[in-house]
Amino acid sequence: ILSCLHSYCLQCITKLHVEGTTSITCPTCNQSTTIPDEDVSSFPRNVRLSEETKQDKILCKVTSTSPPPCDSCDENSPIAYCTECDNLLCNKCWEYHQGLKLLRSHSSFTLKKAQNMSRDKLIKMLSSSSSSS
Repeated sequence: ILSCLHSYCLQCITKLHVEGTTSITCPTCNQSTTIPDEDVSSFPRNVRLSEETKQDKILCKVTSTSPPPCDSCDENSPIAYCTECDNLLCNKCWEYHQGLKLLRSHSSFTLKKAQNMSRDKLIKMLSSSSSSS
């Protein structure tokens, strides 16, 4: 986050930095911001933006027609997602996950359900699950 409160990713901030200078000019409002500790990676992070980016990654993961393999066994195609573990699970691993007393109370859903759900409804479900942990 720049002093003007505009936010940019580290890659963009690095591009904005002119070698040998101690400040960055915001491309949106032209306000100058001093680089903390003369290191562009020292700017404060926009936590809200980071959370939205994380949420977008999860949305892509659970709604993809070709998701990555099961996060638990790395072998089979996932059929479910555990919101508390942040894991895609194949049928075998999901059954095991739901069978363990410690994990039984975790909020999870099938990928088929996620793919048939509106983006807003899915975001709401993910948000309510993460706020309860």
